[in-house]
Amino acid sequence: MLVIKPYSKFAGIYDHIMDHIDYKKWALFILNSSFPNQIPKNALDLGCGTGSLFLYFPAVTRKVGLDVSPEMIETAKTNYPDAEFRVGNIRKFEFKDPFELITCNHDTLNYLTSVSELEEHFATIRMNLADNGYYFFDVSSEKNLTENFHDKFFRETIGNTFFIWENSYDQKNKEIISSLYFGINDETGFKEFREVHKQRYYSNDEIRHALNKSGLELLKIGSDYKKWSYDKNASLINFKVKKK
Repeated sequence: MLVIKPYSKFAGIYDHIMDHIDYKKWALFILNSSFPNQIPKNALDLGCGTGSLFLYFPAVTRKVGLDVSPEMIETAKTNYPDAEFRVGNIRKFEFKDPFELITCNHDTLNYLTSVSELEEHFATIRMNLADNGYYFFDVSSEKNLTENFHDKFFRETIGNTFFIWENSYDQKNKEIISSLYFGINDETGFKEFREVHKQRYYSNDEIRHALNKSGLELLKIGSDYKKWSYDKNASLINFKVKKK
């Protein structure tokens, strides 16, 4: 079985697997929380995946997406030709013009597996964020990792692809390992692939400390794109940030 980079094969079925995500609700929560009385001139979505969040952003906003997976970026370009997409790592990137809004959603930040990587990411955000801009991101809660993913597996057949997703959470090291198996039967025959995804849980205090160290100010903590108050039972914890 060939072990491949995360989101190499997952990109092809990602939108099908994630069709339960209410991107419209997410986009409206972000926009209403950050720019209730105006429209952001430009927006950068980190870990943009197939670009689905941009479907609900204002047409006049310049939209730029960044993702480490070339396969996800190619899908995003096909889905949303009016946006700009670039392959890159969210830890370190640079754009010529700063952004009024930067987003990073659906536990993308959990892919940063050390505090030093998190701090490097936040420092990069500060360099690319406009003085009057906002950074909006989420992280997966530990409750979500332990109750909804640990020792759970998902199985589905999509077209010619048989898909299995297995998860294991190490509570001591605060890490979750997700193993994705793909059995693909096409005109060239049957092939097997495996992607291994590694993520880390961060507490609110760890995030607050890393933000402060990187010159960013935490404005609000919210829960599941529903409200700006912390709910310990939430699956995704939301954060709204600006420059100090």
